[in-house]
Order: sequence, then C-alpha cells, then structure tokens
Amino acid sequence: MFLLQGILLTTTPRGRGGLGRTMDLLTVEQVARELQVNVKTVYQWIKSKRLKATNIGTERKANWRIRRKDLDDFLAQGRMD
Repeated sequence: MFLLQGILLTTTPRGRGGLGRTMDLLTVEQVARELQVNVKTVYQWIKSKRLKATNIGTERKANWRIRRKDLDDFLAQGRMD
C-alpha cells in the first residue's frame, strides 16, 4: 500500500501467486477511448472540474489520472454534454 499525491493505492491478492493490482486509475486517453470522445474533450471536463482527476505530473507538465469511481459518478450525473 502506498500514497500517490493524496490517492491511496492498495494491492489486492490475485490467485496463489500473490500478484495484485492497483486501484483502478485511468489515463485521459483510456477515458476518451472508453467514452468514444476526443482526448481534448476529457481535458476540458477536467479543466472545468466536471470530471474529477488527479495530476500525478508537475504543474508545468500535467499527467492526469481519473479514478474509476469518479468516472462512474460523472457518468451517473449525465454530464457528458
């Protein structure tokens, strides 16, 4: 378990090999592909704070990640327009 800019990442056991996976964090590109929209649209949603995201990069060079739960909440609110 470790902390990444305020996001707690944990591993969950998977099978006997002890391999786990981290919490479901998505890139802007993954969100765009899943919703079949342009990546610029996803960046606009983040900039306007309609879609919650965390910058794991620097202030100059942002590198955004979106939690699966935040994407699900965004979709449940019907905020894609």
